[in-house]
Amino acid sequence: MSSLLLLANQLKEVAVGYTVGLVTLIIIGVSLLNILYRILKWIIKIDERMTVLREVVQKKEKEDCNK
Repeated sequence: MSSLLLLANQLKEVAVGYTVGLVTLIIIGVSLLNILYRILKWIIKIDERMTVLREVVQKKEKEDCNK
């Protein structure tokens, strides 16, 4: 009987260990997705600014050519 209780206790510890590992992996995955989302948002913002800068430079070049 005591060996069955010992086996059940070991199985419970293994299950808890797997659960903790799984939760840890999920937290790491969500954190990485959040970081990637912020990086993509930053890149899109920079791309928009570069587009505006290109338009300003082209406008200035046209004005310089017309002078």
